[in-house]
Amino acid sequence: MTSKNAGRTIVPWVVVALLVGGIIGYYSGQTNQKWSPNYIQETAYMMGNNANSMMQMGQMMMNAGQMMQQKGLVYNDTNMMNFGKEFEYNGTMMQNLGNEMMGRSNGMMGMMK
Repeated sequence: MTSKNAGRTIVPWVVVALLVGGIIGYYSGQTNQKWSPNYIQETAYMMGNNANSMMQMGQMMMNAGQMMQQKGLVYNDTNMMNFGKEFEYNGTMMQNLGNEMMGRSNGMMGMMK
């Protein structure tokens, strides 16, 4: 008789344990969704905006560098010429990085569709 009683008391405990474990797992899964579709979409949108800003800043730096080189020619200032070349080079590099970031952002947005 004790084996039948033991079986009867274990089954409810197993059911309760599975139920509690399922509830805890469900709530921990709900709060830990870092890679949800909304999160990825917001990240891609933010990357796109930052990439656009980087490209604009790169263009401004390139224009400023070219202007400094022209002023360096007018005033025969080699330091200004060199600084203008560096500024233009850094602007080109920033614009390229912005283009790469924009490509990644577009790729992430494409995955979401």
